[in-house]
Amino acid sequence: PVYVKGSSYDEIRLLAGAERERARRRKVHEASAGRIGYVAVRQMDMENYNKFEEEIFSEAWGKDALVIDLRGNFGGFTGDRLLSIVCGSDHSYAKSPNGISGYLFSYWTKPIFSKPICVIVDEKTQSNGEIFAHAIKTLGRGKIVGRETAGEVIATYDRKILDYGMLREPFWGWFLPDGTDMETCGAKPDVEVDFTPEDAAKGIDRRLDAAVEILGKEIRERAGR
Repeated sequence: PVYVKGSSYDEIRLLAGAERERARRRKVHEASAGRIGYVAVRQMDMENYNKFEEEIFSEAWGKDALVIDLRGNFGGFTGDRLLSIVCGSDHSYAKSPNGISGYLFSYWTKPIFSKPICVIVDEKTQSNGEIFAHAIKTLGRGKIVGRETAGEVIATYDRKILDYGMLREPFWGWFLPDGTDMETCGAKPDVEVDFTPEDAAKGIDRRLDAAVEILGKEIRERAGR
Protein backbone atom coordinates (compact mmCIF):
# COMPACT_ATOMS: atom_id res chain seq x y z
CA PRO A 1 0.00 0.00 0.00
CA VAL A 2 1.03 3.59 -0.58
CA TYR A 3 0.26 6.12 2.13
CA VAL A 4 -0.02 9.78 1.21
CA LYS A 5 0.09 12.37 3.97
CA GLY A 6 -1.95 15.44 3.23
CA SER A 7 -0.50 18.93 3.71
CA SER A 8 -2.10 22.30 4.14
CA TYR A 9 -1.55 25.14 1.71
CA ASP A 10 0.59 26.94 4.32
CA GLU A 11 2.83 23.88 4.78
CA ILE A 12 3.32 23.51 1.02
CA ARG A 13 4.01 27.24 0.67
CA LEU A 14 6.68 27.10 3.38
CA LEU A 15 8.33 24.03 1.86
CA ALA A 16 8.33 25.61 -1.61
CA GLY A 17 9.79 28.81 -0.14
CA ALA A 18 12.58 26.90 1.61
CA GLU A 19 13.52 25.11 -1.62
CA ARG A 20 13.46 28.39 -3.53
CA GLU A 21 15.76 29.89 -0.90
CA ARG A 22 18.21 26.99 -1.18
CA ALA A 23 18.27 27.29 -4.98
CA ARG A 24 18.91 31.03 -4.83
CA ARG A 25 21.70 30.54 -2.31
CA ARG A 26 23.39 27.97 -4.55
CA LYS A 27 23.12 30.36 -7.48
CA VAL A 28 24.73 33.22 -5.51
CA HIS A 29 27.56 30.97 -4.32
CA GLU A 30 28.25 29.70 -7.84
CA ALA A 31 28.06 33.15 -9.46
CA SER A 32 30.42 34.70 -6.90
CA ALA A 33 32.80 31.76 -6.44
CA GLY A 34 31.68 31.55 -2.82
CA ARG A 35 32.46 35.17 -1.96
CA ILE A 36 28.87 36.38 -1.52
CA GLY A 37 26.32 35.01 0.94
CA TYR A 38 22.54 34.90 0.62
CA VAL A 39 19.81 35.12 3.26
CA ALA A 40 16.05 35.50 2.84
CA VAL A 41 13.81 37.14 5.44
CA ARG A 42 10.22 36.08 4.83
CA GLN A 43 8.66 37.97 7.74
CA MET A 44 9.77 40.41 10.43
CA ASP A 45 9.05 38.13 13.39
CA MET A 46 11.21 36.54 16.09
CA GLU A 47 11.53 33.21 14.27
CA ASN A 48 13.00 34.88 11.20
CA TYR A 49 15.09 37.26 13.30
CA ASN A 50 16.68 34.32 15.14
CA LYS A 51 17.27 32.59 11.81
CA PHE A 52 18.91 35.73 10.42
CA GLU A 53 21.13 36.05 13.49
CA GLU A 54 22.26 32.43 13.09
CA GLU A 55 22.94 32.87 9.39
CA ILE A 56 25.28 35.79 10.01
CA PHE A 57 27.60 33.06 11.31
CA SER A 58 26.55 30.01 9.27
CA GLU A 59 26.06 31.69 5.89
CA ALA A 60 27.58 35.19 5.92
CA TRP A 61 30.67 34.64 8.05
CA GLY A 62 33.83 34.62 5.97
CA LYS A 63 31.99 36.05 2.94
CA ASP A 64 32.92 39.40 1.39
CA ALA A 65 29.30 40.56 0.92
CA LEU A 66 25.70 39.56 1.57
CA VAL A 67 22.44 39.53 -0.40
CA ILE A 68 19.37 40.10 1.81
CA ASP A 69 16.19 38.99 0.02
CA LEU A 70 12.99 40.67 1.27
CA ARG A 71 10.72 39.67 -1.62
CA GLY A 72 7.29 38.76 -0.29
CA ASN A 73 8.14 39.91 3.25
CA PHE A 74 4.79 40.98 4.69
CA GLY A 75 6.13 42.76 7.77
CA GLY A 76 6.08 42.40 11.52
CA PHE A 77 8.14 44.20 14.12
CA THR A 78 11.81 43.06 14.10
CA GLY A 79 13.20 45.26 11.32
CA ASP A 80 15.19 47.40 13.75
CA ARG A 81 16.77 44.29 15.27
CA LEU A 82 17.98 43.22 11.84
CA LEU A 83 19.26 46.74 11.20
CA SER A 84 21.28 46.59 14.41
CA ILE A 85 23.11 43.56 12.96
CA VAL A 86 23.90 44.94 9.50
CA CYS A 87 24.48 48.56 10.50
CA GLY A 88 27.28 47.91 12.98
CA SER A 89 30.36 49.97 12.16
CA ASP A 90 34.05 49.03 12.00
CA HIS A 91 35.49 51.42 14.57
CA SER A 92 38.67 49.41 15.15
CA TYR A 93 40.14 45.91 14.83
CA ALA A 94 42.29 43.58 16.92
CA LYS A 95 45.34 41.60 15.82
CA SER A 96 46.69 38.44 17.42
CA PRO A 97 50.41 37.50 17.78
CA ASN A 98 50.13 35.29 14.68
CA GLY A 99 48.97 38.24 12.59
CA ILE A 100 45.28 37.33 12.30
CA SER A 101 43.10 40.45 12.48
CA GLY A 102 39.46 40.75 13.46
CA TYR A 103 37.32 41.72 16.43
CA LEU A 104 36.68 39.94 19.73
CA PHE A 105 33.31 38.22 19.64
CA SER A 106 32.90 38.51 23.40
CA TYR A 107 32.78 42.32 23.09
CA TRP A 108 29.60 42.22 21.00
CA THR A 109 26.10 41.99 22.41
CA LYS A 110 25.01 40.47 19.07
CA PRO A 111 26.60 39.35 15.80
CA ILE A 112 27.53 42.18 13.43
CA PHE A 113 27.95 42.14 9.64
CA SER A 114 29.62 45.33 8.39
CA LYS A 115 30.64 44.24 4.88
CA PRO A 116 28.73 45.25 1.70
CA ILE A 117 25.06 44.28 1.45
CA CYS A 118 22.42 44.47 -1.29
CA VAL A 119 18.70 44.22 -0.48
CA ILE A 120 16.18 42.77 -2.96
CA VAL A 121 12.57 43.97 -2.70
CA ASP A 122 9.40 43.66 -4.77
CA GLU A 123 5.79 44.83 -4.90
CA LYS A 124 4.92 42.31 -2.16
CA THR A 125 7.45 43.66 0.34
CA GLN A 126 5.23 45.29 2.96
CA SER A 127 5.08 47.13 6.27
CA ASN A 128 8.11 46.47 8.51
CA GLY A 129 9.92 44.98 5.52
CA GLU A 130 9.53 48.34 3.83
CA ILE A 131 10.75 50.19 6.92
CA PHE A 132 13.91 48.07 6.75
CA ALA A 133 14.41 48.88 3.04
CA HIS A 134 13.79 52.60 3.61
CA ALA A 135 16.33 52.55 6.46
CA ILE A 136 19.02 50.93 4.32
CA LYS A 137 18.60 53.78 1.80
CA THR A 138 18.35 56.53 4.43
CA LEU A 139 21.51 55.32 6.19
CA GLY A 140 23.37 54.71 2.93
CA ARG A 141 24.13 51.17 4.06
CA GLY A 142 23.66 49.42 0.72
CA LYS A 143 21.86 49.26 -2.62
CA ILE A 144 18.20 48.31 -3.10
CA VAL A 145 17.30 46.17 -6.14
CA GLY A 146 13.92 45.18 -7.61
CA ARG A 147 10.65 47.11 -7.75
CA GLU A 148 9.10 49.74 -5.48
CA THR A 149 7.62 48.19 -2.34
CA ALA A 150 3.90 48.10 -1.57
CA GLY A 151 3.63 51.39 0.35
CA GLU A 152 1.64 49.76 3.14
CA VAL A 153 3.34 50.98 6.30
CA ILE A 154 1.25 51.64 9.38
CA ALA A 155 1.09 50.25 12.92
CA THR A 156 -2.22 48.79 14.06
CA TYR A 157 -3.78 47.13 17.09
CA ASP A 158 -6.69 44.73 17.57
CA ARG A 159 -10.10 46.13 18.49
CA LYS A 160 -12.83 43.61 19.33
CA ILE A 161 -16.10 44.00 17.43
CA LEU A 162 -18.78 42.56 19.72
CA ASP A 163 -19.08 38.86 18.81
CA TYR A 164 -18.01 39.29 15.19
CA GLY A 165 -14.25 39.17 15.56
CA MET A 166 -11.42 41.70 15.52
CA LEU A 167 -10.76 44.90 13.64
CA ARG A 168 -7.20 46.11 12.99
CA GLU A 169 -7.21 49.81 13.88
CA PRO A 170 -4.28 52.07 12.91
CA PHE A 171 -2.58 54.09 15.63
CA TRP A 172 0.94 54.96 14.38
CA GLY A 173 2.09 56.32 11.04
CA TRP A 174 5.72 55.95 9.93
CA PHE A 175 7.66 58.82 8.36
CA LEU A 176 11.09 59.33 6.82
CA PRO A 177 13.41 62.03 8.24
CA ASP A 178 12.25 64.46 5.51
CA GLY A 179 8.62 64.01 6.57
CA THR A 180 7.60 61.59 3.80
CA ASP A 181 4.81 59.27 4.93
CA MET A 182 5.75 55.66 4.12
CA GLU A 183 2.05 54.82 3.71
CA THR A 184 1.41 54.93 -0.06
CA CYS A 185 5.09 55.77 -0.61
CA GLY A 186 7.09 52.56 -1.11
CA ALA A 187 10.85 52.20 -0.92
CA LYS A 188 12.23 52.93 -4.39
CA PRO A 189 15.09 50.70 -5.59
CA ASP A 190 18.45 52.15 -6.60
CA VAL A 191 18.31 49.67 -9.48
CA GLU A 192 14.88 48.78 -10.88
CA VAL A 193 14.64 45.26 -12.29
CA ASP A 194 11.44 43.75 -13.70
CA PHE A 195 10.33 40.14 -13.27
CA THR A 196 8.13 38.60 -15.95
CA PRO A 197 6.11 35.37 -16.17
CA GLU A 198 8.51 34.30 -18.93
CA ASP A 199 11.44 34.73 -16.53
CA ALA A 200 9.64 32.58 -13.98
CA ALA A 201 9.00 29.84 -16.55
CA LYS A 202 12.67 29.80 -17.56
CA GLY A 203 14.00 29.95 -14.00
CA ILE A 204 15.61 33.36 -14.61
CA ASP A 205 16.07 35.69 -11.64
CA ARG A 206 17.29 39.03 -12.97
CA ARG A 207 16.97 40.71 -9.57
CA LEU A 208 19.27 38.20 -7.93
CA ASP A 209 21.69 38.50 -10.85
CA ALA A 210 21.71 42.30 -10.46
CA ALA A 211 22.40 42.07 -6.72
CA VAL A 212 25.36 39.73 -7.28
CA GLU A 213 26.72 42.03 -9.99
CA ILE A 214 26.47 45.11 -7.74
CA LEU A 215 28.19 43.36 -4.83
CA GLY A 216 30.87 41.84 -7.07
CA LYS A 217 31.76 45.33 -8.28
CA GLU A 218 31.89 46.66 -4.71
CA ILE A 219 34.13 43.78 -3.62
CA ARG A 220 36.54 44.53 -6.48
CA GLU A 221 36.54 48.24 -5.64
CA ARG A 222 37.33 47.52 -2.00
CA ALA A 223 40.15 45.15 -2.98
CA GLY A 224 41.69 47.92 -5.09
CA ARG A 225 41.89 50.43 -2.26
